[in-house]
Amino acid sequence: MPPGIALDVAVQDLTQWMNRPSVSRDPIVAAAMAHYQFETLHPFNDGNGRIGRLLVVLQLMADDLITEPLLIVSPWFEARRTQYQDHLAEVSSSGAWDPWIQFFAEGVAASAVDIAERVDRMLAVQAAYVQILQVAGARGVIRDIADTLISDQVITIAMMSERFGKTPQAVAPAMQKLVDLGILSGPYGTYGRQYIADDVFLAVTAPPGRVPARDDPLQHDTGADPSRM
Repeated sequence: MPPGIALDVAVQDLTQWMNRPSVSRDPIVAAAMAHYQFETLHPFNDGNGRIGRLLVVLQLMADDLITEPLLIVSPWFEARRTQYQDHLAEVSSSGAWDPWIQFFAEGVAASAVDIAERVDRMLAVQAAYVQILQVAGARGVIRDIADTLISDQVITIAMMSERFGKTPQAVAPAMQKLVDLGILSGPYGTYGRQYIADDVFLAVTAPPGRVPARDDPLQHDTGADPSRM
């Protein structure tokens, strides 16, 4: 829809509908319909696809289907871009809502399973880290750094020094200890500054369907080369 008053009104109508109480609607059906309408309106010059997929997550949260913004639907739909575009076009040309909603629901379900597998693996890795540190008798800043690796998988000595109020001279041996224990690998980069928590990094970045299982061994235990992941 071209810019102007009509587009502004249409976007306002859509956002008001999305924010209505969800007691009388199926949240997946509602999200599929809202996503179609947003992409049809195409209100921005760029980024409509990304924003539209973000709105899917926000609407599912607003409708109390999920409580945290962990769901990521982009990879599934991007991998099926032609089907995705064909379904949207069919709704516009013939009102074929059912195939679109079925396709959309399949994508949300597959994305939810994928995220659950990633979170499950990350929790298992975190538990393995705790056990490794306990056996090694590690404490203090070593434990503090290990606790941050779920949220920050690529770290530097300077980053950890600032976060914990420690000198680089105090942090550097702790980082090396984590390397020795197989929790971190590195240093990498031109100046050798970056360290990577390979197992958490892999759980976050692995392609859908290739996320390590909860009980798979850690990278260090398999002898895998992190640079080839």
